[in-house]
Amino acid sequence: MKQRKPFPILCPFIVLVLFFSVAQTASADKTSDWKKLVELNDAYGPFRSAPSATHDAEFVSAWEKWRDEFTPFVQDFIKQYGSSRDELLKSFEGVDPPEGIYLQPANLEDLLSVDTAAQQKTIAGWLKKDGDEVYKRWENLKNPSKEKLELKADWARRALDKYIMAEKLDSGVAADAKKKAEKALEESEAVLKKSMADLKWPGNNPDFEGPGDPDALSAEALKLLRKMKAEGKQWSKPEYDDEHIPVAACLIGSNWEVYKKEPITQVPRQYSLKFFVAFKGTKSPDIAYGYNMYFYTQETSGVEKSAPFYYCNSEQYAKYKMLMKNVPSGGTGSSASSGFFGVIYRLLLSLLLIGGGIAAWNVFLREKLPQLSALYDALAGMKTALGYALLIVGILDLLRTAILSLSPLANILPQLAALALGLTMVSVKGLEEKVGHEKAKDALTKVRGFAAILEPRQVLLGQIALALGLIHLIIGGAVLF
Repeated sequence: MKQRKPFPILCPFIVLVLFFSVAQTASADKTSDWKKLVELNDAYGPFRSAPSATHDAEFVSAWEKWRDEFTPFVQDFIKQYGSSRDELLKSFEGVDPPEGIYLQPANLEDLLSVDTAAQQKTIAGWLKKDGDEVYKRWENLKNPSKEKLELKADWARRALDKYIMAEKLDSGVAADAKKKAEKALEESEAVLKKSMADLKWPGNNPDFEGPGDPDALSAEALKLLRKMKAEGKQWSKPEYDDEHIPVAACLIGSNWEVYKKEPITQVPRQYSLKFFVAFKGTKSPDIAYGYNMYFYTQETSGVEKSAPFYYCNSEQYAKYKMLMKNVPSGGTGSSASSGFFGVIYRLLLSLLLIGGGIAAWNVFLREKLPQLSALYDALAGMKTALGYALLIVGILDLLRTAILSLSPLANILPQLAALALGLTMVSVKGLEEKVGHEKAKDALTKVRGFAAILEPRQVLLGQIALALGLIHLIIGGAVLF
């Protein structure tokens, strides 16, 4: 008897398996396409209307990426499943939705009808409008102060950037506006470069109400910025595209501002203080980036108006470039010019303290270093002149740091040493006899009494003056108190 082959019997089962396999594959494809369509719909959000996003370079790049992904996908999707609601309901009938997705393809027929070419022209129009608004700001900023010349150039640059992006998406839409912005930028940058050399360090606000020493508070502001940089933290988004290394700060606010209050009692919970901060970058060693910045105290009920500061941010658009040579090298200070005079006073005060110290301590020094006897003789003959010079320079430097620089403790020990030693080296009695004005004579009488107390300690004061003079000469600029 001939044996029958099993194939005819198994054939229906094979067909059935193949059918289910194809059906499962088709269902999986539909699920994948469904998910992709919803993802494209979500990503399309910022491009639906003008106010939905910031129209910058990242926005344009995201649009181009979405467009290039959406266009071929939607063409294949419509071919397979249709574009009307009825077609989509039929095509996805019985298909399980992707995990976490609840939006039906039938509800996305508006997305399938998006004309990317037309929408791109619309987006280019948004960018053109943005550019027009920024350009208008440039036009309205007439006769700006030197500090705002950088801002005026910024408006021209921002307008030009908007027009360039608009042109990229729709050639010709902003051609004329782009030419105007280019001319505006060229004009503004020429004025800016010419005036940059005249931009000086603003210095500490002389009307600061306190409490606190402006230089000490500025140093605290720099301390926070350097700590944040070391820890990789950002104070806010810098407006210049470069490295930002803090180099100097000065206090420009007039008082401590209440930043936060207790909701019921209205007791201050946090204060802020305004500074101007200069940063150096890596692109140009001659240029400093200056920002107006706010520094904030700790947030706690009944907080004190004092450092340390806990965080900070910059005031938007309140920034400009200046020459690095106009930034005080010490990190803080009233101004670059006061920094220059500060160096002169430091050198003069240091040399007078050293000379006065040697003159007052010459007996001991002659025994230890007889080789310098000619110097001792010269200084001994100038003792009275040195005394007056110490008094004059000590008083002037004290006034400079206390009134002009608002840093009364900056050089307090060298200044007091100069005044004390100077009083022991001049003849207050002789000066008193020459003065005819009664009030001045009374004042000198009181000074003579103080000088009489100091005179027996002239050698000790000379030692102190000599030591402080050498220290001040070497590390001058530090706070010596």
